[in-house]
Amino acid sequence: MLLFDDGSELHVREFVDVSAGIERFKYAYHYMRSERLIFRYDNAADITARDFATYPHHKHVGEVI
Repeated sequence: MLLFDDGSELHVREFVDVSAGIERFKYAYHYMRSERLIFRYDNAADITARDFATYPHHKHVGEVI
């Protein structure tokens, strides 16, 4: 987690296999301020993202957590 001077936070989570190069299995980059999501990029198999051309890679914006 990175904590910024304005109190906002960037959470970075990646699961990778480095045995034969770098293969990223799962990731999430989550930026929030005052317990409110600003954005999140991830590749979770979210059913609401199935229609995106970039599925499973997608972005969430402004959801309350």
